[in-house]
Amino acid sequence: MNHHTTTIPIMLVLSLLGFAGSLSMARFVADRDKAKKWDVPSSPPTKSERGGSGT
Repeated sequence: MNHHTTTIPIMLVLSLLGFAGSLSMARFVADRDKAKKWDVPSSPPTKSERGGSGT
């Protein structure tokens, strides 16, 4: 198009960086959601945490 020899390699590198960035962000969000979903409390809940009357 403009007869520059650096245009295609630069565009290729930019597209690979964009792909790698979006992939890493998707993996980060998926891992964060998985950790939150399977978060297990270390001790059983108390009466007040369970919604008991506490009297």
